[in-house]
Amino acid sequence: MSTKEHQFLVGVKRLDDTVFMALSISGKFTHEDYERFVPMVENILKDCKEPSISVLADIRKFEGWEIHAMWDDLKFSLKHFTKFNKIAVVGNKKWEEFIVKISNLWTPYEIVFFEDYDEATEWVKG
Repeated sequence: MSTKEHQFLVGVKRLDDTVFMALSISGKFTHEDYERFVPMVENILKDCKEPSISVLADIRKFEGWEIHAMWDDLKFSLKHFTKFNKIAVVGNKKWEEFIVKISNLWTPYEIVFFEDYDEATEWVKG
């Protein structure tokens, strides 16, 4: 029996009300991932008067969401919709790039797809 890789890494840096998050997801994103992630982010944001969140998301080894995790993602996104500034998504599949382009149609912040991690990092910092 083979073992599927699953990993969800989060790095957060906060300067006043500016929050930078670096995410790396391998395998399927789970409800349990959200149970750990959401309280951490909520704790960081609670002291921000007007938070501005920038995200660098590395999804090159991402395999999708569990159904419950999709619901968690939607709830989290709707609650913090206005707090995001920009999101850089690093991926390697055409469907990922397509989803990013479609997402830009309904978000007030910019989401850009990159195949190069260093380019994504520079863009999200800029």
